[in-house]
Amino acid sequence: MTSGDSSTSFIPNGINRNPTPIQTGHLNTISEWLNSDSINYVVGSLNACENVNMLADLRQIFPREVLIEASRYVRGVQRQRLQEWLNILNKQVK
Repeated sequence: MTSGDSSTSFIPNGINRNPTPIQTGHLNTISEWLNSDSINYVVGSLNACENVNMLADLRQIFPREVLIEASRYVRGVQRQRLQEWLNILNKQVK
């Protein structure tokens, strides 16, 4: 995002804003994501997450298993924020 962009959505450069849904049950796809470079990228995305809408975007971009693994490396206040936002998003789904 540029500094003048007022959008609340966090989409890293190079990421398709309308990605094809990933078949998370497909082990090859998940194993391709579960490498240190990919996990580090997702950790960076989680650490940059500023609000519940950004987290919702990340949930659409990355496979659930990868978000779970990356979240293990998020610490402190940001981890607490993510947990709160996740609770909000999960309540919206029900």
